[in-house]
Amino acid sequence: ADLDSKFLPYMINNSLSKPTVVCIFDEHYDAHLRDGHTNPIEQFRNRYKTEDWPHVHWLLIPTKNAWLRQSDNQQYDETERIQSLRAQLDRIFLQIESAITRQPLFRTIFAVQSLYWSLHNGTTSLNCPTYYFKIEDRLKQLFDPLSDTTDNLLIATPISYLQAKIRQSQTELFGKYTADEVARYERSLKTIDRISEHTQFFIDLLTKHTYIEMLISEKYLEQWRSIYESRLQSDLTSEKHKTIQLTSELKRIEMLQKQQTQNSVELQQQLRLAKENYDRSHQKLNQIEVKLMNIDITIGLFFDEILAVSDFNSNLRDPLSIELLGKLAKRMTEMMHRGMAIHVLRGRPLHCESVLLKILLRNFNKWRNRPCIITVIGEQSSAKSSLLNTTFGCNFRVSSGRCTMG
Repeated sequence: ADLDSKFLPYMINNSLSKPTVVCIFDEHYDAHLRDGHTNPIEQFRNRYKTEDWPHVHWLLIPTKNAWLRQSDNQQYDETERIQSLRAQLDRIFLQIESAITRQPLFRTIFAVQSLYWSLHNGTTSLNCPTYYFKIEDRLKQLFDPLSDTTDNLLIATPISYLQAKIRQSQTELFGKYTADEVARYERSLKTIDRISEHTQFFIDLLTKHTYIEMLISEKYLEQWRSIYESRLQSDLTSEKHKTIQLTSELKRIEMLQKQQTQNSVELQQQLRLAKENYDRSHQKLNQIEVKLMNIDITIGLFFDEILAVSDFNSNLRDPLSIELLGKLAKRMTEMMHRGMAIHVLRGRPLHCESVLLKILLRNFNKWRNRPCIITVIGEQSSAKSSLLNTTFGCNFRVSSGRCTMG
């Protein structure tokens, strides 16, 4: 039906040469693994060979029936399908990456206005001037030196980070932190006598700059995270699959060992090796999760640090004035009314005590309309944050396995 209809040409011819991926669902996907998926894709290419579509890329996808179909080696077939899909996607992404990362023609409304007047005055050139905001230079100075290998939370939000580490060590049930580590965190916290330049930037952003500049900063942080996030998420998914396979192998060997009347030296060696492989994979999984948390730099994170600074104020060489705390509370209240989320519960483990937060909530209650409290309850990763974002325009971060703070 797709080959006979005009839907595909209509959609692609109106995509204005943007990189476009056409997904072809193939019930006989497994049979086409041997020919590199050339047959179904070639049918589509031949059907539309007269079209000028250099920006189109074709992707073959197995249907639901292909996944449900039983076979003698189900796990091998599923692994082969996943590897084939990943190889296709990697190849397509390499081809379109430069087009995706290319700067758009218009970066701001000023560029649109400039082009309009140039065309209005008879100039047909599309060489639009590129406009940047001064705040972007400061964002680059602060965040370009950071990466997925630097201690971002310690550098940018040291007070809330170290306080969280100390609280975690006090509530940890299995002795994850040694006494030396806890003492080091406590010493580090005591040495802090000034606000980090990253947090100071967001204090100035709240009190001296416009809401548009706040949105620019939010967008910049989103782009900064995207440099590392997709790769780390891919590594996390791969390692999780590996850990699941190693867990199955470990259980299989343990079951065999229970069935043996005498302990086999060979089985003991296999069990030891399986445990070592599992421990290594589990350790790598933890390392990737730590890296993901380390790059999870958001405006909400800096709001949390500002709340922590307000309680740590007496330890600072240049403490925040009562006037500035009041101004921060007022601006943060305005941000909440604009739909930007402020964590009432924050940190790990979660807590809510804060001098600034009390002022903020008092301001919030004085607003034109008293707040309506809505509670969303559900299992982890069941789309609670997505529901709030869609319904109320909130800015809660969403990703599989991520725990949203309240």
